Amino acid sequence: VDPGDREQRARQGGADAAGCAGDQDGFRKHESRVTTAEMRQFLLSNRRARGYGAAVLQEFRPLNASVEIVPVQTKRQWRDFHHLPFAIYQGDPNWVPPLLLERKFHFDPKHNPFFQHARAAFFLAYQGGVPVGRITAQVDQLHLERYRDGAGHFGFIEAVDDPEVFAALLRAAEGWLRDQGMKRAIGPVSFSLWDQPGLL
Repeated sequence: VDPGDREQRARQGGADAAGCAGDQDGFRKHESRVTTAEMRQFLLSNRRARGYGAAVLQEFRPLNASVEIVPVQTKRQWRDFHHLPFAIYQGDPNWVPPLLLERKFHFDPKHNPFFQHARAAFFLAYQGGVPVGRITAQVDQLHLERYRDGAGHFGFIEAVDDPEVFAALLRAAEGWLRDQGMKRAIGPVSFSLWDQPGLL
């Protein structure tokens, strides 16, 4: 290695593949060489790719296949649950993809204090092996103690444009709430009235 080249590298501290330069003490300086125009183009391409980290779900689903509702339990099912909106809204320029890490924490009882006073069930709809819908059903003990209305809630309902899929999801949520002793089902409420109520 040429001594002059080694000295130059030592002064620069190296550079990573993303175009960020450092100094002798490591990457203390983090100067991006990506221009605003390049970043804008990257974000546009990212949106066309269904959002950062989004799964490439199959766009084809057999129309004659029956709708199967399953409770979300496995790691693969949770992945389908969180990535489904990316496939549904991929062509909507007004949709803003959520941060997947934040969504995972939001549904984790270890990170969301909602679960300190509530319990919930999560369901996915599959058609021909393709995820086509999702829904949650939840019972909020604080709501029941205050209103004493025997009401549970459903929320986070997303599905392809198919009445059969929506009907199957609602039946699953209502069935779970009925098993929990609820007399009414109110929604969409995701998870509570202080979170994301209603539809857009």
